[in-house]
Amino acid sequence: MKSLCMCEGSGRMFQSFALLKDHTWTHTGEKPFKCELCNKTFRMKQRLVAHRRVHSAQRASYTCAVCHKHFSTHSNRQRHMFIHTGLKPFKCEMCGKCFKHASEKRAHVSYVHLKKPWPKRARAKRQRQVSHARVTCACVLF
Repeated sequence: MKSLCMCEGSGRMFQSFALLKDHTWTHTGEKPFKCELCNKTFRMKQRLVAHRRVHSAQRASYTCAVCHKHFSTHSNRQRHMFIHTGLKPFKCEMCGKCFKHASEKRAHVSYVHLKKPWPKRARAKRQRQVSHARVTCACVLF
């Protein structure tokens, strides 16, 4: 049986040391894999490999049978299909709420059950508009 590896920074568990090592770059910000064509960088080698398809002359196209939208990968089309089917395969073990995406479930568990503070949204300051229009009254006396 494989032993799980845990990230000391986030507490996430991984099936191998290699996956843990890939994950640690999310904490350091390091992106050691670089596309030689456009210089875009990635934390994980498989993301670079997938990215290289962008530069390929022949790209696979996966079409949604329902709305005919095109996707670059089979997994992207599969994820898209949840829109049409309503399928929510990711269930919270704590409360039973279901989600279309694993990332939505992870965020739910973190912010709802583990009480992690919600990230603050950066909002642009609204400028108050002050109207200096003059109001004139016309009075009619009878």
